[in-house]
Amino acid sequence: MVALGIVALILLALTLDFLVESLAWRRRARAPLHSGRDSQLPAWLSRSVPLGFLIDPAHVWLHREEDHLLRLGGDGFATALLGKPDSVEVLAREGAVVRGQPLAVLARKGRGLTLRSPVSGSLVEYNTALSAEDVAKDPFGRGWFVTLRPDRPLPEESMHKADRLRAFMADEWERLRTFVMERARASAPAGLTMADGGPLKPGFLPQLAEPDRLALEEAFFGIASVESGPGLSAREGTLR
Repeated sequence: MVALGIVALILLALTLDFLVESLAWRRRARAPLHSGRDSQLPAWLSRSVPLGFLIDPAHVWLHREEDHLLRLGGDGFATALLGKPDSVEVLAREGAVVRGQPLAVLARKGRGLTLRSPVSGSLVEYNTALSAEDVAKDPFGRGWFVTLRPDRPLPEESMHKADRLRAFMADEWERLRTFVMERARASAPAGLTMADGGPLKPGFLPQLAEPDRLALEEAFFGIASVESGPGLSAREGTLR
């Protein structure tokens, strides 16, 4: 009887071990791919974006409105760099808008980022009610900048659709981390921001020296002039 009891206990232990391993395997199988990289993104950069939006590589979104108009706004990347802005100002307020022209500037602690138009056209309306709160909390809704009547078809091949925003943001955040490490490794504030080469913390931009801020703005928010052709990036001079 004792021997049978021991055998029963061994079989029970083996069964429990099998069940535990099976559950662990199922959890691993359901785990999202690239979770390590995505986990370093600011949480709200992973938010879903309504379908129908196009995202320019320079972090301005475009949405088709009625009567062949386009509405433009920031995709939230600038806010991730700055932290919640102290102020936002629409710069394009009348007349023609040229590709690469400043649309709006977001600022915090005396440091700003300028977002530029990825298309040329005639300005129809600008957001007179725009606030820093809207830009931070509702960039794809109340945080819009301007409405334009474009003067040529959209260069959609150089833009990202809403369903690719998460992957695009993850790539940009990693590119940004590398950029800051290379530009500001010797800077004490940057060292504190990215201790030991760790993840980049949102809201770091006000700590950067002005030359580094200007270089960052050109690298991530710069847009070539319309003469350079649709989709040509001022950062690299190549089609994205």
